[in-house]
Amino acid sequence: MSDGRSIEIERAPVSAGLADELAVFWEETFGTSFDETREVLGNGLEVGRNRDIVWFVRREPSEDVAENCGLGATCQLTISIDQPELGGLGGVATADDCRRQGLAERLCREARDLFREAGGEAVFLGTINPAAARVYNRLGWRRLAGSTVYANITGDQSPEEFLVDWFRGATGPVTVIPGTAHARIPHDSAAADPTQRTGS
Repeated sequence: MSDGRSIEIERAPVSAGLADELAVFWEETFGTSFDETREVLGNGLEVGRNRDIVWFVRREPSEDVAENCGLGATCQLTISIDQPELGGLGGVATADDCRRQGLAERLCREARDLFREAGGEAVFLGTINPAAARVYNRLGWRRLAGSTVYANITGDQSPEEFLVDWFRGATGPVTVIPGTAHARIPHDSAAADPTQRTGS
């Protein structure tokens, strides 16, 4: 199903108003705090480490309200500056009254295509939602065995094959360390070192 609403795209730092709007929308959708969103997207906390890009579609105006009608659907792509072949997709959300219109699929397709056009090799996401998983699967994401993590690999490899090749040649032990919002994707020499893993 095609929806004629235009897709808007903004790169961090986004306006404070949009950062607040995204945080509230995601808090309502996912039932958890997104206070860090205001810092990451609104203040550009990750600028210099990661490129954060947000796609969104607004609700259609009603007869009573012709102005800004709030967010209808969103997604966010984070790309490592030091390793632009890696990315993470998140913030994929659709307002209840905008579901079943293909909006999330349109936004995720746009994000995936931009990532690939920029030379990206693997974009990751996580979901436990079966309906969302079907959308991601249609767009090329595949679940990593035994996890809730999905990967969309640009080349002709499974996610597991990509990861084996990515970490091939790593010497020494792998260290797991606590992560923060800006550590979601490796961004400096320590985090980019395949012998160290970041996690949250």
